[in-house]
Amino acid sequence: MNVPLKRYWDLLVDHLRVQRGRFTLLAVLLLSSIGLQVLTPQLMRTFIDTAIDPDSDTSLVPIALAFIGLALVQQVVAVSAAYLGENVAWTAT
Repeated sequence: MNVPLKRYWDLLVDHLRVQRGRFTLLAVLLLSSIGLQVLTPQLMRTFIDTAIDPDSDTSLVPIALAFIGLALVQQVVAVSAAYLGENVAWTAT
């Protein structure tokens, strides 16, 4: 039995149509999580470069606090995306 891919796609779209808002929020959370995972090491690089530079008079405390805050936000977004992803999956099935 050979079922065309379009038939599976239509079935998936029908199941997800009722959850359009949740699915959109999930996409936003996943993209935000990826963005935060890229941004966090850049902040760490700035911290290290500032700490190594002997001529720098910039305080490391704001950079460290920003890193900690960003890491916490990243964890909240990742947990929210996991919860919402499982919720969407279970509701769709």
